[in-house]
Amino acid sequence: MKYIIASLFVLFSIDVFAQKCNCKEEFQWMKKTFEQNDAGFQYVFNKKGKEDYEKLNSKTLAALDTFTDPNTCAEIMLNWLHYFRNGHLGIRVNDSNTVKSGPRRNPTFSIVDKNTILLTIPTFGGSYKKQIDSIIETNKSLLSSKENLILDIRDNGGGSDISYEKIIPYLYTNPITNYRAQYYSTKLNNQRMLELANNYKKYGISEKMANQFRINYDTLNKHLGDYINLDKDSITIDTLNNILPFPKHVAILVNENNGSTAEEFLLTAKQSQKVKLFGHKTAGVLDFSNLWFTNSPSGIFKLTFALTKSYRIPDFTIDGQGILPDLPIGNSVPDNQWIEYVVRILENK
Repeated sequence: MKYIIASLFVLFSIDVFAQKCNCKEEFQWMKKTFEQNDAGFQYVFNKKGKEDYEKLNSKTLAALDTFTDPNTCAEIMLNWLHYFRNGHLGIRVNDSNTVKSGPRRNPTFSIVDKNTILLTIPTFGGSYKKQIDSIIETNKSLLSSKENLILDIRDNGGGSDISYEKIIPYLYTNPITNYRAQYYSTKLNNQRMLELANNYKKYGISEKMANQFRINYDTLNKHLGDYINLDKDSITIDTLNNILPFPKHVAILVNENNGSTAEEFLLTAKQSQKVKLFGHKTAGVLDFSNLWFTNSPSGIFKLTFALTKSYRIPDFTIDGQGILPDLPIGNSVPDNQWIEYVVRILENK
């Protein structure tokens, strides 16, 4: 039996690597799907113009002319996608060797010294919300009594906004302005609402929120082809009842791998008088967000695209620019010494 299983695995692996595709046909599928469903397509098309876009398409088709290898085709098609933006989109070969589950990225909490505590959050993924909430609840007495909080979110590529909601009270000093987003309603895009509603436990979502997603699904389907604001306002101002006396100073460590929801969190956090950002400029991947996926008809490729467009556009864009730190940390400071470096700065306040 073990021999049979091993043989089947080898045969499957060979079949995957020997796989060929009609690259031009796959590209035409990707192009049409992206044009019809991505929330940012029309914005970039309007900025760059039809002539420039048609040149891109001709150049891409010419580049694909002699290839049948899926991985090479994916690289060329990804270059086409990057015409629109550098993140919150993608195309990959849809086989078992492409996606590997990485190590768990659990939040951690520690005491640095008598004045400073450290909270590390490597991801805001929805499945980590319970862990993040739990670690904050467990250490609330320290969070409410120590003078300095270092919040290390380096390499946090995003996740879900609800994952950081319990952190905000410890940062809050004044009303917080948030720009909402518009959903681009298509039959394909709206399936994401059903996915979240039907599998809410998987995504760390409450049953109440799952019911709201079902309502959103019905609303969006009544306005196919339109950008729909599922909130009442394009801008909201959030106010909390209390300003906590501690921590007095919050240092958030950031780098070039922070994007998406991590940047949304930073836009919220940096409005606080307590907060300073330390490190490197962030990735700049936020204006078009809320991702969805679809497979090509052949099953060879998986396309990733965005469903929403932020009301920050066009006046306060983040894409391609990123968020600058208040205090840059130069390359002369090794990554493993950032915390020590920031502690010294906090001690001199």
